[in-house]
Amino acid sequence: MAVPPAILMMALAYWQTRDVIRREIESSLQAQAETLAAKLRQGLDERLQAVEGWRALEVMQDLAVNDVDKRLSAFLLDTHQRHPTLFTRLDAVGLAGAVVASSDPAALGAPAVLPEGCTVPPSGAALCLPPEPDRADAEGIVVASL
Repeated sequence: MAVPPAILMMALAYWQTRDVIRREIESSLQAQAETLAAKLRQGLDERLQAVEGWRALEVMQDLAVNDVDKRLSAFLLDTHQRHPTLFTRLDAVGLAGAVVASSDPAALGAPAVLPEGCTVPPSGAALCLPPEPDRADAEGIVVASL
């Protein structure tokens, strides 16, 4: 009659082990999520700082005086080609609200469209997220002013 106590002991060990493993997995996943979130925040901060740094470039100052030539589009295209996973498209918008330089030539002359609730900051750069950021085709937009 030693079989029932052995089965009972095995079941108890199984339940205890399962609970310990579940807690360990939850803890590990939480740590991984926190690390990933920190890396994402750092990456976004670096992109915002890069965009803010562009404001001081001579080629961007041409935008402020409405004297845009192909140099600005070349700069945006080069930046996009060097970082295609970071920037899906780079546009420079003139005072009239139209795209005056872009990494995508088809966008030239088109009106700039910002997501709802996204405004151009008085100075610096801001990140605008789409209303449904979990969609596969959702893109954030970095907006900067001169």
